[in-house]
Amino acid sequence: MSLLLDEQNTAPSWDQLRKEARQLENEIEHKLSALARIGQLTGLDNTGQEAETDELLKKLQNVISEMANFIDKPSTIPTNPSMVHMLSRHKDILYDNTKEFRKVKANIKAARDKANLMSQVQDEIRTFNSASNRDNPDYYLTERNRIEGSHRMTDMILEQAYATREDMSRQGRIMRSVNQRVGNIDSVEFILAQIDRQNAKLDEDPKSVCIQSNQLKTDLSTIQKLTTDQIDEIIDWEFWAALTEDFSSVAVKLPHLVSAKLRAGIPPKVRGVIWQAMSQSASLNLETMYGQLVAESSPYQRVIQRDLARTFPGIEMFKQEGGQGQQSLERVLSAYSLYDSLVGYCQGLAFLVGPLLLNMPEQQAFCVFVRLMETYEMRTMFTLNMEGLQLRLYQFSSLLDQILPELSDFLTIHEVNVPMYASQWFLTVFAYAFPMDLILRIYDIVFAEGAAETIMRVSIAMLKRSQERLMRFTEFEDILDFLCNKMYDAYDNDPGEVILDAVKLNGMITREKMDHLAETYVTELEKEQKQTEQVLAVRFNFWSKSNGNNSNQSSRSNSISRKKKTMSWYAPKKSFESERNSTSSLREPSMSELHRQIEDLLLALSQTQREAVSLKDELNQTQLDKMDVEAERDALKLTIESVFHNTKCEAECTELRKENARLKHEKDDLFQQKMMSKDALSTLIDNMVDMRKKVDRLEQENTKINKEYQKLKKEKMSKEFQRLTNEKKAISPIRTGYSNPTSAPSSPIRTKSWFSTSNKQ
Repeated sequence: MSLLLDEQNTAPSWDQLRKEARQLENEIEHKLSALARIGQLTGLDNTGQEAETDELLKKLQNVISEMANFIDKPSTIPTNPSMVHMLSRHKDILYDNTKEFRKVKANIKAARDKANLMSQVQDEIRTFNSASNRDNPDYYLTERNRIEGSHRMTDMILEQAYATREDMSRQGRIMRSVNQRVGNIDSVEFILAQIDRQNAKLDEDPKSVCIQSNQLKTDLSTIQKLTTDQIDEIIDWEFWAALTEDFSSVAVKLPHLVSAKLRAGIPPKVRGVIWQAMSQSASLNLETMYGQLVAESSPYQRVIQRDLARTFPGIEMFKQEGGQGQQSLERVLSAYSLYDSLVGYCQGLAFLVGPLLLNMPEQQAFCVFVRLMETYEMRTMFTLNMEGLQLRLYQFSSLLDQILPELSDFLTIHEVNVPMYASQWFLTVFAYAFPMDLILRIYDIVFAEGAAETIMRVSIAMLKRSQERLMRFTEFEDILDFLCNKMYDAYDNDPGEVILDAVKLNGMITREKMDHLAETYVTELEKEQKQTEQVLAVRFNFWSKSNGNNSNQSSRSNSISRKKKTMSWYAPKKSFESERNSTSSLREPSMSELHRQIEDLLLALSQTQREAVSLKDELNQTQLDKMDVEAERDALKLTIESVFHNTKCEAECTELRKENARLKHEKDDLFQQKMMSKDALSTLIDNMVDMRKKVDRLEQENTKINKEYQKLKKEKMSKEFQRLTNEKKAISPIRTGYSNPTSAPSSPIRTKSWFSTSNKQ
């Protein structure tokens, strides 16, 4: 027992093992980075670095084995799913690091072989220049053979290079001709504008530069090899390969062709790779950071887990509670909440990540999601004040007034405000209430032309298609329900029609108009803020003078001023003109009055800030409570549905059991009847056999009787014949005695009596 306690005391704890594993992982990453840099310099010896990296990998493997033993064997600390998940994550990191180490070693070996080849050539040149070999005829013959072999190899390489150049030129001519045949498309300016914004964002952060386009080309080539035998879909592999290699260059050179291809939809098999290429998301920095963030715990873990069940419940990948899809979604959202602390986690982010996970692994999905938030202007919609969402709603409202004025007036009359239905469109890119087929097609356009512009065009297009049907409603609830849930009904589940309607609005919704509306919004916001400050200054000036004239009522005046200041934020905008006019009637304040005003403003500002912080905390707590209530409500709904479903299933099972019992009873009856029929048939057969035997016996007896009868008949006839013969013999002498004529008459009479006597006998 004491030995066991000593062993438990000396054994490292779970936290120590985890800390050691993280430390080793960081050291391995540094070593791999150093090896990669050393590999570019062929003159340096990296044998020591390779040995150290190999040793670190072995240590990490031993630590992971100890962690596995810690979980498998009973311990003082009970294991939980998070520990198993951490162990799995460390194993994945070990596998990735080992794979990267082998790759770096292979690259270094290739660089060394190349350097050795060049050094051999240089040695041969130096050997040739040496005096000892110049007079050797065999050396010249050997060197001549080497030169001829080099010429043949050079010719072969040049032929391959010429053929490759011809193929590339042919592809370029084909694409340019196709691009010329495609008509002028207004969405080209959106593509070019998005590329400019994206490049500007990436230039600000050198770590965000895309460095793995070769990996995307490899992935696309692998997909092409796997789908060679498929004939269900025709894919233009050359075009998508060119787009994967350099999306920006292809979009600039062939903008019309790119726009037409994207409008037709990206093939599902290559959609994930093309999204990564268009967003330029392949960043080693982001992938490394994701591996580190996943291992940490997010403060939003509880909220994220609560929202998982409400995210895409109808999609197979995400509907299973605790399934692989929900786990991947949770890891990506948790990592992003740590990556961007100002945004953290908000409801709606899960609907942006879901379509990405359907088309790519979670590590690449995290990188694309970061690009979507940062370079596609989605991040400002989820910050604390939601400035980006307010701007998009203002732009949407203005465009709705310009393009569909009748519908805009109709919604205003029925008090259906834009944020009530359009907020979810912008926050989730329509993923909250629309089918996934449409969402994927919208994402195809978003990654090429920008998120805000695409959402704006799709929203106006769908409203335009459903305008007549929408204006038939008279109730507020019906209008709002149609806007939130039934907008897609007019398209008969055809996402291509939605894209075509959106493209038709390219001339009405342009980038210049969007920028102009943004500038107008900022100007109006600044003007409103300035007017508010002027009103506050005027009122504080009045209150400060009142405080100077009535020093005995200072506390009461301060409370009144704070109350009036608070109420002024809710005053209508029309009162700003009267307040501004009132400022002109006031005299110029003195320096002491200005100082008092400044002090009052500072006090009011500090008080307002404290109140704002308090309100913010209350709002956050209220939101958390609301989300808890919603989660409980959803859980109750699921429970009720489950109970109802179970009750229904039990009723159906009861009916099925009754039907089964009835059928079984009928089966038993039929079986008994069959057995009875079988017995009756057997009895009948036996009776028939007996009757047949009786018939045979009777026939035999009848035959025997007939034989006896015939025999008796013959005997009787024989006797009768004998008797008649005898009688005839007896009568013949008598006839002879009466031969004279006198005695003749009496003969017939006697003969007649004889015949009568014989007949009687």
